[in-house]
Amino acid sequence: MSHPFTQAYVKMISAASEIQELRLKDRIFEAGEHVLFESPFISNGSITTIDDRSTGVPQENALAWLPQLHQLMELMGGFSGSLEAWRRCLTGGAPKGYLEGFKSWDECALALLMLERFHKKWNGTAWIELAKA
Repeated sequence: MSHPFTQAYVKMISAASEIQELRLKDRIFEAGEHVLFESPFISNGSITTIDDRSTGVPQENALAWLPQLHQLMELMGGFSGSLEAWRRCLTGGAPKGYLEGFKSWDECALALLMLERFHKKWNGTAWIELAKA
């Protein structure tokens, strides 16, 4: 089954431990959510969409939760909170040119969320903490 995520986004969200901790503590997901799995029955790193039969059932082999754009926006405080975060970012709240290297809205929203909420920036391979001003 296909998914809407770029390879870069999967790498970025998998490395975002602060966000993964939100959903991997109980490994219970809702129908329609995307999860990166490791299992002897599927290839490691396989992305699966949770179906109705798996809703509410712990997914012990889940490696990472892959939130969709609307879920990232919820983590920023919903629609108005995410608009405010974008406004801050675009008016000097992010390093100059920071968002220009991302290729999808998911990547941009994740980068913004990590910057705003956790003061971390993606360097292409890992999230690095920004120096305190």
